[in-house]
Amino acid sequence: MMDRLTIHGLQYHGKHGWYDQEKIDGNRFEVDLEVHGSFRGVTQLDQVADYEAMEKEIRAIIEGRSIDLIETMCEQIGERLKSKMPAGSKTLSVRVRKVPPPIETPSAYAEIQMSWEIVDG
Repeated sequence: MMDRLTIHGLQYHGKHGWYDQEKIDGNRFEVDLEVHGSFRGVTQLDQVADYEAMEKEIRAIIEGRSIDLIETMCEQIGERLKSKMPAGSKTLSVRVRKVPPPIETPSAYAEIQMSWEIVDG
């Protein structure tokens, strides 16, 4: 059985989206992270996923250059974070939500989830 570290509901405003107006006005985005691995017995921050450092990486992407699709945003976040996982990490999952999506029918959010295996964890 693996241990799990989760961070849910990180909230950002970013100027991303398919439509030009989204790039001007921006949208609200939420990000969730899950890291599975073996974290028992750790006593130092460098032995676990540093969620403060992870949040800074996510913020840099969302506050950075405009991205058309949340799929691309999710992939960029995961690729950046997977190389920073500590020993013992086995998988990383990232969920990105656009709150609400730009569609006619009322909706809470559009969401993409991607997962990565951590080879060196």
